[in-house]
Amino acid sequence: MAILKLLVSFKQMSLMKGVLSCLLVTFAATSGCVILGFWKIVTRISANKAEPLLLRQTDYTIIWWSLVNQKMIQWLGLSKITIDVDTNKPLDLQKWYLIFCNHQTWVDILILQTSLLQLTPPIKFFTKSQLKWVPFIGIAMYGLDFPYVKRATREQIKANPILATLDRDNIFEACERFKNHPTCVLNFLEGTRFSPAKHQQQSSKYKHLLSPKIGGASYVLEAMRDHLDSILDITIYYPEGVPTFWDFLSGKNKNVIMQIKDFPIPKQSGRSSSHHKREVQSLVEKIWEEKDEYLQDLTQESCVS
Repeated sequence: MAILKLLVSFKQMSLMKGVLSCLLVTFAATSGCVILGFWKIVTRISANKAEPLLLRQTDYTIIWWSLVNQKMIQWLGLSKITIDVDTNKPLDLQKWYLIFCNHQTWVDILILQTSLLQLTPPIKFFTKSQLKWVPFIGIAMYGLDFPYVKRATREQIKANPILATLDRDNIFEACERFKNHPTCVLNFLEGTRFSPAKHQQQSSKYKHLLSPKIGGASYVLEAMRDHLDSILDITIYYPEGVPTFWDFLSGKNKNVIMQIKDFPIPKQSGRSSSHHKREVQSLVEKIWEEKDEYLQDLTQESCVS
């Protein structure tokens, strides 16, 4: 009987945490969208000379949004996030970084934004073109100048040749704005969230990762080579299993492990585009092999404990 009462009490506490967390997340997201919409309108109607300052204002909105979520995680005790920074140089709020990360759940974005808040500049990331129609999220992505990407099949490109360079053009345009002030550009190289079904369908050679796609990363490196300080590879691991967004907001996911490593920016030195892509591909494969080994070690440790 006592155990049953304890379980009921735990469920009620988790439900209360989840409801309160949802309210705080909704408040932060809604407020952020309103502010972003305002700054976007001001930017559009302002003189060009005012645009650099106005673009920076949008980053303050990201910082505020991330801070609200960070405090929510801490105050409600939703999860303990352990960060292992294994970099050759200290992370700097005044540097530009290209971030690679594995992707398992929507929680990843919340973890990244809140954990890197005092370590790196605000994060901007590629987003699927379909998201621009999602209420609030679409407005936020547009206001923050996140580059939209749309994967086109060969048949679609053949029917509409413009699609062949659409992603590249969108990324290059966004990167021009990212040069205005220190920024992190996040790329989930797998292109989608990991699942056993997708892993099997891909026949991925990695145990815990999907095969990486270098297209977007290659474009960012080409567009921002003179600004980027280094590549940050971030690995996120959930010891109790990958949580849903609700599970995380309910405090059911007690631990998160994050590792940050840095890698030098590949040098181009006037070489051909194909040579540059091979160089990026080689670096990404090295990073992905190390990441997979690290995840395997963590998985084995969790099984033992």
